[in-house]
Amino acid sequence: VESLPHAAENPAYHLALGMLALREKKLDDAGSEFRLALATHPNSSQTYFALAELCALQKNGKEMAQALKKAAELAPERSPIRLKYADYLTQVGAAEDSRRILQEMTEKAPDYIPAWVGLMDRALAEKKLDDAEKYADTILGRDEINYEALIGRGSISLARGDAAKAVSQFERMSAMYKKSGQVNYELAVAYLMEHDKVKGMANLNQALTLEPGNANAAVLLAELDIRDGDPAAAITLLNRLIKRSPGFGQAHLLLAQAYLAQQKPESAMSVYRKLAEAVPKNPQIPLLMGVVLAGQHKDSEARASFEKSLELAPDYMPAVRQLTEGWGVDVVLECVGLEETVKQALSMVRRGGRVQLVGMSAATLAGFPAWDVILAELEIHGQFRYVNCYPPALALVHSGAVDVASMITHRWALEEAPEAFAYVHEHRAEVIKGMVRVG
Repeated sequence: VESLPHAAENPAYHLALGMLALREKKLDDAGSEFRLALATHPNSSQTYFALAELCALQKNGKEMAQALKKAAELAPERSPIRLKYADYLTQVGAAEDSRRILQEMTEKAPDYIPAWVGLMDRALAEKKLDDAEKYADTILGRDEINYEALIGRGSISLARGDAAKAVSQFERMSAMYKKSGQVNYELAVAYLMEHDKVKGMANLNQALTLEPGNANAAVLLAELDIRDGDPAAAITLLNRLIKRSPGFGQAHLLLAQAYLAQQKPESAMSVYRKLAEAVPKNPQIPLLMGVVLAGQHKDSEARASFEKSLELAPDYMPAVRQLTEGWGVDVVLECVGLEETVKQALSMVRRGGRVQLVGMSAATLAGFPAWDVILAELEIHGQFRYVNCYPPALALVHSGAVDVASMITHRWALEEAPEAFAYVHEHRAEVIKGMVRVG
């Protein structure tokens, strides 16, 4: 790259050097090169996309979102960069914005199949099966052997519970794509839904022969081995998978389950301890450790684990159940007011218990589980939470006893509002109060 004539004046030169630095984890050098590239070519979608990758490695979510958005705006309609931005929006919970981008792409470039595939995948994820089927038909109308659309069609049949149709669809795909382990995996799922375990396991083994790194196939086969009373086979399979994909948490959880099936609780605890180090904020891990400790009659240690789980996630119902011996708590204060949290409060309280509704909810709550309230003979009390609150709150602020300014952890300009909402959604544990400046 450095040997190119007049290279220093060429933005592609700086972009290439920046990408090389990024690959070598020289983040400061990469940033310098990307800024030089933008100085000579400020409308380069590729450079902004590279800058987004750099910000992601630096764990700078705000600037990463801004750079990725800019890259998508500058990219042509048929660009994978636009698809990447749509994927990012889906990940941070902005599903409507993601769908809008993909729909605009299909309107302006109706022959660009990847955008249609994106719409199909999102519809499938949201269980909008009729929409997913419509998108799959559109794709197959343009490309009758499109791999993603054929997989999608079979997945739609599985989601509808039509195992026979899914088997037929994936068998046809298997004849077309003979070296695709994913097709064998999907076919295995369809056979298992039809209760044909022999063909299901045969296809799982074939999937792993074709694609040894197919994690979903390995996990499903290990689950079947455990159910069939062969945890040793599951352990061999899962250890191989973990060596290949050490970050695949489901494999670790299943490995612990296989050890427990072998009556080896210490081996299971060893797996859980490693997981707890890798994902220290996951409440499920201390919960599972507590269950093992309780089975060993180590009651005080088990309780400490359940309390740790609840400390990580105060509304984690499995931990509440363990700490109350399956009964639930006596009183729950619901202080949010969302339909989801009201239902959660009702599920946490014991039979005959009391739920205090403090959070300001909508005038009506759709899906209120009245039948559950009646059967459990629950007491529900309302409380207007603002009564007598303002005078002492104002006095605390006025006296300086409470530093309200420190609660504002993030600030954005008005034009950055979309990125602000996306950032807060993605970093809830980090943001206390985010402020958008107007004017």
